[in-house]
Amino acid sequence: MPEIPPRGWGRIARSEAWRVAAASVAFGAVFSYPMLLRLFQASEQNDWDFESQLMWAPYYTVVHFHQLPLWNPWKCGGMPLLGNPQSRFVTPFFLLHWLLGVMAGVHLSVMLHLAIAWAGGYVLARVIGLGPAAAVAAATIFPASSWFSLHIGEGQIHLMAFAYLPWFIALMLMPPERGFAIPAICAGGLLALTFGEGGAEVAVYSAPLIGVLATYEAARKRSLRPMLFLAAAASFGVGFVAVKLLPVVSLLRERGRVPWGLAWIMWHDLPRIFFARNQEAIALHDRFFIEFGNYISP
Repeated sequence: MPEIPPRGWGRIARSEAWRVAAASVAFGAVFSYPMLLRLFQASEQNDWDFESQLMWAPYYTVVHFHQLPLWNPWKCGGMPLLGNPQSRFVTPFFLLHWLLGVMAGVHLSVMLHLAIAWAGGYVLARVIGLGPAAAVAAATIFPASSWFSLHIGEGQIHLMAFAYLPWFIALMLMPPERGFAIPAICAGGLLALTFGEGGAEVAVYSAPLIGVLATYEAARKRSLRPMLFLAAAASFGVGFVAVKLLPVVSLLRERGRVPWGLAWIMWHDLPRIFFARNQEAIALHDRFFIEFGNYISP
């Protein structure tokens, strides 16, 4: 029998990996340059004040009081900080806040998350067998759409955790010869990182897509491996982030609130969402794009 060529992941050489790393950082810098030009200046409009206080409180607690940031005394007369599902300091990126300050840290985090999203899209494309040129296109489409720019510009920083989604799917779709345990452990780490960065909402929104892909792969390969992978990744993720997950569950059980409202779109909104070139929500005084804009350039 002829030898089956390795899938894309097996063809990524070390030199290609270095080029991908350099290209991803360049992409992140190009798509976040307004933030890099005002690295230490505060962003205050719209949701930035809400998100900033969730970053400022742990920074001030660590830097000035030299304590673990378990409690936020500056909000609502005092409330849990570790148990707040949207707090985002259980992450290595908190080191940037600690060393450079909150604004510089979060602005650099935006650049790095865009780079992570681009590199993840490239690796995912190679895992499913695409060539380098097609992988560049696949890597660019996801983080270059207006969705990231609109939400980050609005200040919804916790949604940056979507950058880990391509990596998680790539780990799930890896060929069997790559093993099972290491990809599952890495995927669990990505789940923990998502939750640690305040991305509980990201995990909820990503779950249907991941579930559909895993079900399709299981049916296509007639194997339970994708389902076992999800179970293992979830187990590792819960274990890794239990230090935050347990306080969050306790807080929501005692002080859970009903969502403040619903948002939806109609079929006739789709052309506007994907093809309207001007989606500057603030300039247009149109908050529709902040929630739904997803322009993809031809």
